[in-house]
Amino acid sequence: MRQIKGFICGVIFAAGLMAIPAVADTVEKSITVLTDYVTVQVDGQTKDVRNFVSDGTTYIALRDVANVFGYQVGWDDATRVASITTGKTAAADETAMEVNGEKISAADFKTMYDKFAKYYQSAGATAEEITTAAKQELATQAVVNQKAKELNAADISKIEEDVKAELTTLDMSYGESVVNQLITAQGFASREDYIANSVNYSINQAVFTYLEKNEDSYKSVKDNAKEYYEENKEAYKEHSVQVKHILIPTVDLTTNTPLSDEEQKAAKETADKIAKEATADNFDELIKTYNKDGGQTEDGYYVTADSNFVTEFKTAALELKKAGDISKPVKSQYGYHIILATAVNEYTPYEQFLQTYLGEKYNELDRQYAEKWLKEANIVYNDDVIKAITSK
Repeated sequence: MRQIKGFICGVIFAAGLMAIPAVADTVEKSITVLTDYVTVQVDGQTKDVRNFVSDGTTYIALRDVANVFGYQVGWDDATRVASITTGKTAAADETAMEVNGEKISAADFKTMYDKFAKYYQSAGATAEEITTAAKQELATQAVVNQKAKELNAADISKIEEDVKAELTTLDMSYGESVVNQLITAQGFASREDYIANSVNYSINQAVFTYLEKNEDSYKSVKDNAKEYYEENKEAYKEHSVQVKHILIPTVDLTTNTPLSDEEQKAAKETADKIAKEATADNFDELIKTYNKDGGQTEDGYYVTADSNFVTEFKTAALELKKAGDISKPVKSQYGYHIILATAVNEYTPYEQFLQTYLGEKYNELDRQYAEKWLKEANIVYNDDVIKAITSK
């Protein structure tokens, strides 16, 4: 009977959970019991656990039963709440799901699940909804990657090499620790996650670009775009101005810190001088000589009321009445702008329309093809592994 003292705590604990109904007041009862061991078999494996018999009923301590399954039992005396922690986790190399025979590891599933959870839990998404989204994303990427190989649309090994090489170049330029901070700031779990995401993005681009060039459904969209635009032109009525500009900065464009008073005065004088000399014919030469806006393309900028430009620049551009008009120097937070209108439109120009139209239509076709491939795919989920990942 030397084990009785230690065992009684477990017995009372077990009885409290298994045999005594919840009541408002504590019920105390003295019982006389016989202790012994009973054999419990789990999945063909046996283990002897302690038990006692009272009034013909055999009781086993909850902690002992939990230990048979490898679970941990906790007890909060203040709240009288018992907790069981399964401790079950999925090994990183276990298979969470298969798509057409291609295995997706538990580690990859967890990375995707955690990423979705980070963004969607705050919006009230449930664990089940996040799990479904992770399954969908992983399955879709798998079938797209498989199509890349089947169609010979992308050299995946070459893409992986290029992404890693670009990352190495960034490390050399800014330092690995800085690059890692940037990767984390963009929401990636690790460098490996960043690489995988970048590789998948490039594969997706390659596959759907291949379809654009080779599938009739994509070709017909482009072939019929002009007719659609003419038939629906009134829907694209919008004032816009195509412009080029010369920026004379009053701040350091790298650090955004103001230049000295003397430098700012000189910038104003230069801007005034350019504005007096500028014509539609010599504007490109003046751009080459004076402009400090490295982001301006050869065609300049397309400006509408919804454009994301600094207010002073956008307002001045939209006030230009016809092609060839040049603004006075306009001051913004970056410096002085001298702006030339190369075209003034009351309807969205066809090339601008086409870019947006094809993007929308191609994206819809991309989605339809991906859904078709998913329906045709043989997808198998390892629910036990996925549950172990998502229950944490």
